Amino acid sequence: MELAWHFVGDVLRDGRPIPVDGEWLAHEGEIKLCAAGLHASSRIIDALGYAPGGTVCRVAVDGETKRAPDKIAAARRVILWRLEAAAILYAFARSADAARNTANTANTANTANTAWAVEVARAMHAADRAADRAADRGALDAAEAARAAAIQEFDAGLEAMIRRAAGNPDDAALLAALGP
Repeated sequence: MELAWHFVGDVLRDGRPIPVDGEWLAHEGEIKLCAAGLHASSRIIDALGYAPGGTVCRVAVDGETKRAPDKIAAARRVILWRLEAAAILYAFARSADAARNTANTANTANTANTAWAVEVARAMHAADRAADRAADRGALDAAEAARAAAIQEFDAGLEAMIRRAAGNPDDAALLAALGP
């Protein structure tokens, strides 16, 4: 069993209603990325790329799985908790964008979220500069590592905002309560 992230809209992509938290969904048949199975992503930033709506779900996947770098297709999936996150995502994007645009001159911020976004933007900007310098020297692996680190920092910050807004749910306890 693995913890992951999944965004939903009004219904599942196959037209079924969104299940209640704690209700397992099962896919019968072949598991195939982008075509068949119950999808999710290990990182929230990757799940956001497939979002049909603004509700973020912390999920567990189980059973047969197929993987790509940014997604998982599984035989089973359960929602542990969910949050209507459209407003948070919009605020995060605005803050991160504004912070990134002013990363070289911003020294303070008005809110914790904006302050965090400024720090992330600074880190991303520094990583991008370092990656570009490394790429100029022909060190493509170093450039990719720097960009990956910046994306990881961005992902961690977004996850922290979502968790705070959801009341910091204990994923392990929720998963354990589901039983085997």
